[in-house]
Amino acid sequence: MLACIPTNVSSSFFSGNSLVSLTFHLFNLHGLIEYFHLDMMKLRRFLVMIQEDYHSQNPYHNAVHAADVTQAMHCYLKEPKLPLMIWIIQVLINLSLLKRTITWQLYTRQQMEAQIGALILATDISRQNEYLSLFRAHLDRGDLRLEDARHRHLVLQMALKCADICNPCRTWELSKQWSEKVTEEFFHQGKLQYWVII
Repeated sequence: MLACIPTNVSSSFFSGNSLVSLTFHLFNLHGLIEYFHLDMMKLRRFLVMIQEDYHSQNPYHNAVHAADVTQAMHCYLKEPKLPLMIWIIQVLINLSLLKRTITWQLYTRQQMEAQIGALILATDISRQNEYLSLFRAHLDRGDLRLEDARHRHLVLQMALKCADICNPCRTWELSKQWSEKVTEEFFHQGKLQYWVII
């Protein structure tokens, strides 16, 4: 993974529009803007809306962390041993070819929201053993099939979990900054919980 990480990342990554800039760059890099005929201004506004929805006052769980996870997922998708990119491209192509009726749009939006929600909830560290046990059981049985939508979703959940906690794989300077930020956030969270109990 370190080969995928730019060596010129500075502390400026921890401020500004890192999520918007990185995601826009990745869309350009992979030709998604042209392929799907995306309006660049609408895409940018959408990315800004996502970035602004994050809690910027959180030292760790904020839009910069989302950019970090996005960059790690990009590295995983570049890995030839992970066929996720093929699946994602297939899904995107299928979505672009389907008839765009209101019923279809409502259904796919609800389905997409449910899948994204499940992906995000999978990063909850308190459920780590649950996901690891399920994934390990599939690997031990040798029955993990990417043709199965549930299995693809589980692989995506595992990849996102790995991307979410990959900071020890980063350079020492970057890893140390992330460690300080998560420690600070957990300290503040502990103080808040203490005052709520009192």
